[in-house]
Amino acid sequence: MNKLFASALIAGAIQALDIKLHAEERPSGTEEDILARAKANGVEFHNHDDDFILGPRFNPNQKSLAQQTAYTFTCNENFTRFAPEKQVDVKAIHSGTTQFLDTNYTKEMAMLDWTTSYTWKKMSVQFPESSGYKLFENNLSTSIDIHDTIQGYLGDCWVLASFAACAEKPARIWNMFDIKTYNAAGIYSLRMYDMGVPISVVIDDWLPISGTQNLFVKVNPQKEVWPLLIEKAFSKIHGNYKAIEGGWMIDAGNTFMGTGGEGLSTSSLTVDQIWNYANEWDLKHHIMTCAT
Repeated sequence: MNKLFASALIAGAIQALDIKLHAEERPSGTEEDILARAKANGVEFHNHDDDFILGPRFNPNQKSLAQQTAYTFTCNENFTRFAPEKQVDVKAIHSGTTQFLDTNYTKEMAMLDWTTSYTWKKMSVQFPESSGYKLFENNLSTSIDIHDTIQGYLGDCWVLASFAACAEKPARIWNMFDIKTYNAAGIYSLRMYDMGVPISVVIDDWLPISGTQNLFVKVNPQKEVWPLLIEKAFSKIHGNYKAIEGGWMIDAGNTFMGTGGEGLSTSSLTVDQIWNYANEWDLKHHIMTCAT
């Protein structure tokens, strides 16, 4: 692509902010060191066969490692981002045929303050495998593409832009899913991060449907549904779908990758400077998004 043309496109699209997320950046130390420090600070991890993770995400009566690092507490009351959750045995439920219903994130919770008409339907019923729908096309990580994401009736472009950017390296999306195919129980577990601390987000497959499509992020022409599940899991973290209207991609990226990030204003940069930054970050495989 012509450098001047590409830089003009970037500059015209950004105006306000350009974000790059460093996929290489993680909390210091080995994975074992990080988990040991997290456990010492009240974070609970239940790792079992086949990499299934059981909840709760962490002890609701304790502060997480990242919270203790990021905040100075002046009282004895603990800061908790999530309400206490009932423990969910993902592996046992997934291997069975009983329909999973997430009582930790009910339909009423998910659609709080939402007034547009919709109907709740199970993903396996609205988008059945018998009609060609799958989490990933051909059940392969190589099918994941930045163009798989189509925004729906929700102002969460910052969320969609972030995981679409992650999709440039398909493994980033593929590894987010502990369960990568449809299952009879309708349970899915996704790996995300809370302030750098790894968490497991468990959801069921009930979705708000309008007409023949998901009300929010749409099923793409390849009939892949993975974006719908990421959006639902992200909304669960934030409390409901309405709560994720409006935001910055760097925050969503931190949730998906557990990384640090950097923002850059382009208003005072030349075309060549913009191009050089973008080219440098691309060569380093950084995750980049832009906003106006």
